[in-house]
Amino acid sequence: MRPVNHVFAVVALLCGCLVLAAPPEPPANETPADRSTEVTAHPMLCADVFDPDGDPLDVSFFGRRVTGEDFTIIALPDTQYYSETYPNIFDSQTQWIVEQQDERNIVFVSHLGDIVEIGDNTTEWNRADTAMSYLEDPATTSNLDGIPYGLAPGNHDQSIRGIPRAYGDEGWTTHEYNQHFGAHRFAGREYYGGRYDFGDPASYTDNNDNNFQLFSAGSMDFLFVHLEFDQAPSANRAAVLDWLDNLLMTYPERRAIIMTHYMINPFALFSDQGQAIYDTVSDNPNVFLMLGGHVHGSAHRTDLFQGNVIHSLLSDYQYWDEGGGGYLRIMTFSPENDEVRVQTYSPWLDLFDLSGSNDFVLDYPMAKPDLMEPVGGRVEDVPSGGTACVPWPGRRGGVEYEWYVEITAAGEAVTGPAWRFGSSGACGSDPDCVDRDGCTIDRCVDGFCDATGRFDGDWDGVCEDQDNCPGRYNPVQADSDGDGRGDLCDSCPLDYDPDQYDSDGDRSGDACDCQPVDSRDRSPGILAGVQAAKAAPHVLTLTWAPAPGADPYSVSRGELADLQVDRFGNCLQEGVFRTALQDPEIPPVGSGWFYMVQGQNFDCELGPLGYGSDETMRRNRNPGACIGWPAYDELAYDDRIVDGAGTGSRSDTYASDDAYQSIVEIISGGNPETRHSRLEQHWSMDLPGGTRIELHVEAHRKHSKDGDDFVFEYSTDGGSNWIPVDLPTLPTTDQDVDLVAELPGSVAGPFLLRLVDTDHTPGNIAQDWVSVDELFVRCIP
Repeated sequence: MRPVNHVFAVVALLCGCLVLAAPPEPPANETPADRSTEVTAHPMLCADVFDPDGDPLDVSFFGRRVTGEDFTIIALPDTQYYSETYPNIFDSQTQWIVEQQDERNIVFVSHLGDIVEIGDNTTEWNRADTAMSYLEDPATTSNLDGIPYGLAPGNHDQSIRGIPRAYGDEGWTTHEYNQHFGAHRFAGREYYGGRYDFGDPASYTDNNDNNFQLFSAGSMDFLFVHLEFDQAPSANRAAVLDWLDNLLMTYPERRAIIMTHYMINPFALFSDQGQAIYDTVSDNPNVFLMLGGHVHGSAHRTDLFQGNVIHSLLSDYQYWDEGGGGYLRIMTFSPENDEVRVQTYSPWLDLFDLSGSNDFVLDYPMAKPDLMEPVGGRVEDVPSGGTACVPWPGRRGGVEYEWYVEITAAGEAVTGPAWRFGSSGACGSDPDCVDRDGCTIDRCVDGFCDATGRFDGDWDGVCEDQDNCPGRYNPVQADSDGDGRGDLCDSCPLDYDPDQYDSDGDRSGDACDCQPVDSRDRSPGILAGVQAAKAAPHVLTLTWAPAPGADPYSVSRGELADLQVDRFGNCLQEGVFRTALQDPEIPPVGSGWFYMVQGQNFDCELGPLGYGSDETMRRNRNPGACIGWPAYDELAYDDRIVDGAGTGSRSDTYASDDAYQSIVEIISGGNPETRHSRLEQHWSMDLPGGTRIELHVEAHRKHSKDGDDFVFEYSTDGGSNWIPVDLPTLPTTDQDVDLVAELPGSVAGPFLLRLVDTDHTPGNIAQDWVSVDELFVRCIP
């Protein structure tokens, strides 16, 4: 809106004469010139001023961003069934987005995870790749980078469904995801901000599980962060959340949106990961929106923390017809109205869902000040005919600004016209580039800011070359053991260990790790019921219940104040062959200790000693404990019924104890005349390899009435190809005897075993069953 000129006149009676004081002239020769573009990020606002009576003038400047136009962000909920069965629906969604790009001003697309149904199925990933590639076509989007988009793995996108990495990238968890949507795919695109690299960018050059994008729309700048599905608290999840928090502090002027696959449920309650994210980001005023899918339904919630409002939205339609019917989320931002209109639409069906949880409006204040704000201070006593100037630093590239000047002289005031300019965001001189990082030398080089020298990458006020824990916000710089490594990132914070050796990579250094080459020994609560009692003035006695399968135990102790996700204390003693231990020390007054007791297997086999953070049974990998023992016995860490019904679980196959995992055939669908019984059960293992590999199965089956039989087959490529196992026929009674088959010595790594029936003759509908008492693969070094 153009300001209205206000002219005031002062009338005075002197010597019997009527004198009219002339108002100042309107400002002129504005800088930057009206409607100019490519103005630097730190311009000077200037105008010439003149008073007909020659009086000095006071000059005030006012300015604002010009309100932006409406724009749209699209969310693609779980597409797993489209990738599996209905790829045309997936294609129709992204093709519609491209077609509507101009009409709806679509500026960004976020995939909410569960891109595919089976995380290691290459066919499904190829279909997803094809669908998302429509967003990247420069010809149809009229943009070299295509339509900006981001995504992160859901639980189905992880090759062991729902199991994210525990301590960095194990390589195969999201292998297919990164083959298709790794960092290489987005490298060089202007909107791609970067990714979390597990603290080791050289090793994880292409991992894109956690990533962020930067874009601008409606005269606003945005930060969009995509986080991998990770419902299990772990050191890795804590590190990702630290990375997220640092991102938000690095871009405080950008409005932030966060996506993870499972944020809230249909009752609008946070998931475990959603709550952890909210607790981390709620004190960052730039966060306003969080998105997720995962569980079928739609819901939204609004939280207020220290005056900041955060909206969290769920959208997932996977159980509707055809795997979701092609419904997606349309979020239309209207800066003029300070609102976000949320709609749910299917390009496949050309239908909107108008239910209350799928069609609503969120209040959200955007860049629309009603009045222009003062810029700089009031410039006083400017001579008539002179020029007044004030700096207006921090202008964003690609944004349009509006400003005007108000002039006062001898009580007379005049307001000039509104002028506009567009900013390039480029610098004009070195002072334009001074940033929050006091460690850098900031220069303007060819219109761009160049920061050199030392850095403060974690914004804790300590330059990186002096920071004892770079990458972690650590202003206190605590270093309890004096080894130069700050407590927050020291693998043994109480043991002098400047080299930080960690042979098994479990984030517990060799200097304080009871099992320094056992990467799975750092899972708390492996043995419950640990009790401590004072036995003498300075002696504590620890006791615990025995764990089946454990030979000795190891005990770690730490300071209670240091207890956190990736801190498990120091090794107190290992090789304890009793279920009790005396600690000859007691904690100092005002402090406390915590203890962790872990079971070990001297026979190097898996035993019922609890689960590691990746939900697999713990094993002892300490070679010293395995001397004289000839083999590793690998148990299943995951299982899945493809066809059939079951009782028991895979843990019932871990020992020969007459506790069974049983699978019963089901009847196929279709024409009643062609129906038949069928059964298929999968078990997943990870084999270390060896010179001799053996499959051991103790199982029996129901006597078949229609000639059906059952066989075992294995696959080393995720189920694309199956190889029969030469195993004896299953008996019809439990004989407590292992059936053994030798596998090729080259079999190593991910290993999939399946049990299938052999007879699909139409009309053979007798439902037989198989009961498995023990199942493992023996790997002999």
